Amino acid sequence: MRFNSDLHTEETVREESMRQRGIERHFQRTKEARKSGLLLAQNQPLSIISAAHPKISRLIEADIEIAEQKVGHKSLAWLRDIRGISFDLLSYIVLSSCYQATTKGWTRTAAALQIGRLIEIEKEAHDRRNSSVPSKVSKDGEKMSEGEVFKSMEAAAMKKAGTNWQRKAKLKAKIEYLDFSKIAKWDVVRCKKVSVPLLNIVLENSNVFTTVVRSKKSKTEERITLTDDAHLAIKKGEAWEEWQEPMLAPMIVPPRCWECTTTGCYLDQTLASLVPLVRNGSDEQNSALEHLIRSSKEAGTGVLKNLGDSEQQLPDFLTSLNLLQKTPLKINVFVLNALSWAWAKGCDFGKFPKSSLLQESSKLSPEEFGALSKVQKSAAAEKIRSIKDRNLGIKSAQSLMEQDLTCAFELTDYDQFYLGWNMDTRGRVYPVSSFSYHRDDHIKALFLLARGKAIDAEGLKWLMIHAANVYDFEKVSNKPFVDRELWFQANKDKILEVAGDIEGTFDFWSKADKPFQFLAACDAYATFLEDGQAYLCGIPTALDGTNSGVQHYSAASKNSKDGALVNLVPSDSPQDVYQKVAELTVGNLRAILDCNSTADTAEELEKEERRKILAEKWLNFGINRKHTKRNTMCFGYNSAVSGFADQIFEDFLKPLNYSVIEGVIERHPFGDTEQEQRTAARFLAEINYSSVQETVQSAEAGMNFLKSCASALGLENKPVRWTTPSGFIVVHKYPKKIRHALKLFMYDTGLQVKKRKQATVISFSPDIDRRKSMAAVSANFVHSMDSSHLLSTILNASRPDVDGNPGMRDFFVIHDSFGSVPCETPAMYRSVREAFVEMYQDRCVFTDLLNEVQSQLKKPDRICANDIPPKGDLCISEIRNAKYCFS
Repeated sequence: MRFNSDLHTEETVREESMRQRGIERHFQRTKEARKSGLLLAQNQPLSIISAAHPKISRLIEADIEIAEQKVGHKSLAWLRDIRGISFDLLSYIVLSSCYQATTKGWTRTAAALQIGRLIEIEKEAHDRRNSSVPSKVSKDGEKMSEGEVFKSMEAAAMKKAGTNWQRKAKLKAKIEYLDFSKIAKWDVVRCKKVSVPLLNIVLENSNVFTTVVRSKKSKTEERITLTDDAHLAIKKGEAWEEWQEPMLAPMIVPPRCWECTTTGCYLDQTLASLVPLVRNGSDEQNSALEHLIRSSKEAGTGVLKNLGDSEQQLPDFLTSLNLLQKTPLKINVFVLNALSWAWAKGCDFGKFPKSSLLQESSKLSPEEFGALSKVQKSAAAEKIRSIKDRNLGIKSAQSLMEQDLTCAFELTDYDQFYLGWNMDTRGRVYPVSSFSYHRDDHIKALFLLARGKAIDAEGLKWLMIHAANVYDFEKVSNKPFVDRELWFQANKDKILEVAGDIEGTFDFWSKADKPFQFLAACDAYATFLEDGQAYLCGIPTALDGTNSGVQHYSAASKNSKDGALVNLVPSDSPQDVYQKVAELTVGNLRAILDCNSTADTAEELEKEERRKILAEKWLNFGINRKHTKRNTMCFGYNSAVSGFADQIFEDFLKPLNYSVIEGVIERHPFGDTEQEQRTAARFLAEINYSSVQETVQSAEAGMNFLKSCASALGLENKPVRWTTPSGFIVVHKYPKKIRHALKLFMYDTGLQVKKRKQATVISFSPDIDRRKSMAAVSANFVHSMDSSHLLSTILNASRPDVDGNPGMRDFFVIHDSFGSVPCETPAMYRSVREAFVEMYQDRCVFTDLLNEVQSQLKKPDRICANDIPPKGDLCISEIRNAKYCFS
């Protein structure tokens, strides 16, 4: 590991790279940085992606020259929006955005919007840089123009002497004067008109990117993907690493603290302007939060929070977010080496990304296709489409894996790094960087808490429990803690063998529920046995909630029956609500199969027979908790039968198509066509929905109340607004959509010509969509509650305990999962329960919501206290003693 005394300077270099201020400067800077030992040197040749850049730059210049000669032509509107931005920079923005589109599965429309937004930022920077408007800043007694201040700000940001805090304070003052973060956003129509001509040039001439039409339910969408040549180059490792850098990457210094909604976490202001506090937050929500933060500072409410540069009094949710950002992380090199080996070897197991494409079916001749029946033709067409869809997904996953590996290997060069964080409109917290532990197992396992601590007796117990949880043999994670420890002890020798020989023990560890997190646990245990107290363990051991939605509904209504199902009631063994729903579903399926006919007509008899056939197929397939888990989780978010059916199809029936294609199974058990499979999914969805309704009661009552609130405000054309227990303000706003049909010349990669196509761009009207507001309010309210619980837990855990011991500083959290190093798990165990009790013991969140809703209504009697679900007898304080509510 390298320790650098001037990491702030290096971070500005990294962020300037992320901003994409021109590919030539980026390459040159990276080359110089490597010479000075600042970055890992990797011997990779210039790729065809990098080679495409100068060509695209020249073609953009040529197209602009031609367009400018068309006096009065409509295209001049988009020309004005890119005037002043270099052709090199435009080329880099479009090419790098296209590469990001391939890794994230973006549609052509989404990629065009991203390109438009980046050009918008660059245009704003250009205009600021060249502004002659007087600013508030003076130099030698004379007012400086905004352009002069902006240039000074940029120059100062790239200077060395990163520890000069006085200079940084002056720089911060200049930024505040310029108010650069508050940019009037372009609308989506303007973004698309600017980006489509540039995107056309890349698709037509780069030989790197193309588009494919992908089916999604009854719709089709056009996605950007790599050409076969480009995909092969990347697979061979010929892609230059700069193209694999995500635009918003982890930071090597602590992120800037959030002090308002536009602070941003990055040091570079242009980059920070891309990171608002609230993702997709409405003007109303941002204004409300700004007012709250400003009032908190002025009134001095709450405890004084130390933010490094200054001390500010901030709302609790913002303090928690800043604490989370201060958690240093590092890469688990043991897991990274295992991941690299498995990827290079092409290992195929679990949910690990595939390294090879499926063989595409040979096309039938017209005669052969004509001889097929209608059903056979449909099945043949769907098989071809399934292979193409699958290969598109594999290509995206492969590109993303290359990007992730590049990022992970670069971060091993630092003793620690940080993630910037922000929130969604419900207050849920997310890392800003795409490379983060909010990802699949193979990426999540790469992260360690940098401030590791020695493992004591309690820590060792929690490490054992964590290892059992992530291996999860025969669902041991749903058994008492003692059983999980016994499983670990019984497999201790095998665990040590895994730590010493990843390749030789592949057949064992690859069968784990979370293979790479299990590898990390094996390595941690082996290192502890070897080094003892000298080993500072940074592996995060997680405490996961039991169906967060039902936990919050049952606590809000004090429903002890539902509370017991999700472990809010003390018990010697954990309860499993998903298993109970599965058992009820199996019973209902058997009842359908065994019931005597009550049909009066041939049509009714045929319907009964179809249901019996489907019931038998599902029973033969085997229903267990995994087939009811997602449905049960989403029930409290107002997911109905149609939503259940989509989940079942996507999670279980669609993957069976791939198993058929790959030769794992001979035939799909639910039919060869998508229509047959969706019919089977719909059938099970109806049974599951009935089972969940019968099992969980508090959720439905809570949802009805929430929908009543949304309905009452919707009648007055108002959004639902509420304040969470952590102080975050949610503005639940679903405006009606306005669809704009734009006629644009878009390059058709199949026909290789520009065609005038209709592109539908969506904007929003001032009117509230009452139906959507009612449909979404349940999910948003519950997510705001679990967010409040998480933020309160962080704040609770950070405080010194009654014995004067310092509070926790390191957090590893994902919505309803609370992680810390093993020896701090007991403290987290207490904090997560205490925060939950504090949320519900002396408060009714439904009453709080009712009061806020009535204060917003012109006619408050549209909803009243009688609409609130009745309270049960759940003892909230006893949750402190509920061992398995977060385990």
